[in-house]
Amino acid sequence: MKSKLNITIATGDHQQLRPSVSSHHLAKDYLLDISLFERLVVGGMKAVRLGVQHRMRAEIARLIVPAIYQHLENHPSVYDHPHVPGMQHDVFFYNHNFMETAEGDSYSNVHEAAMGDA
Repeated sequence: MKSKLNITIATGDHQQLRPSVSSHHLAKDYLLDISLFERLVVGGMKAVRLGVQHRMRAEIARLIVPAIYQHLENHPSVYDHPHVPGMQHDVFFYNHNFMETAEGDSYSNVHEAAMGDA
């Protein structure tokens, strides 16, 4: 008799931000402020996390290593990302008073979007 091997691959990360729950009661009494991936890892499921990131600028990665991830390397391709148009630095905090607009469940900020055209 052959045994079945059940493998589940889920993409996510148990070390990222927890879900935001508007009800303190639900968050604490039913643990709804814990992500699915954190529940799986705390429950004993084996987790393997990538060690090389390919998406974010190296300057952004420096903000989360080692605070969130102890070891995270940058793939060489992240150093080829174009600079942010209209800005002197690629990572910055920008403060403005232009409000987002909502359309259904989607939010946008026309002022921030127009900055990419600079």
